[in-house]
Amino acid sequence: AILYMGESPIVDIKMAINLLASMPVLVVTKLNDKTINGISMNLKIVNEKINLEIDQKSIEGRGLKIASELLALDKASR
Repeated sequence: AILYMGESPIVDIKMAINLLASMPVLVVTKLNDKTINGISMNLKIVNEKINLEIDQKSIEGRGLKIASELLALDKASR
């Protein structure tokens, strides 16, 4: 399952992460500053382009796997 939180208030995102901590749910946000532990993927707009920030540990901690092709799109890790 995928939970898209977009630009929801930080308190709502943290609550959702805590409630779904043991479930195989990909938590996706669209925040300027990804400072919340537990977010699986963050979509960040930079120079009118979408950049992915992927937290592989968060994804694997939820029992999910991520394709290496998707990891290659993570601009934050470069």
